[in-house]
Amino acid sequence: MAEINNISSILPPVVPVRESYPQAVGQQSAVGEVKDNVEISEAGRALARAEDVSSYRRARIESVRQEIEAGTYETPERVQGTIDRLLALLR
Repeated sequence: MAEINNISSILPPVVPVRESYPQAVGQQSAVGEVKDNVEISEAGRALARAEDVSSYRRARIESVRQEIEAGTYETPERVQGTIDRLLALLR
C-alpha cells in the first residue's frame, strides 16, 4: 500500500461558505453587520415535538414505576375503571 505524505492532495479543496453558497450570507443591516436567518424544517419541528413527548413519557414512566414500588398504583378505583373499559369493549 502506498504511503500518503500530503493528505491535502487527496481531499477536495476547502471553500468558505460565502463563496460556495452566496445565499447563506444572510441579510445585511444598515450598519454593515450580517444577520443570519434560520428556518426550521417540518422534519426538525417534528423531531423537537418527539423529544418533548419522549421527555414527558420518561417522566410519566418514572412516576408510575415509583407508584408501583410504593404499592399505591393499583387502587380499587383504577381496577374498577379497567374492568369498566374492558366491559365496554365487549358490548
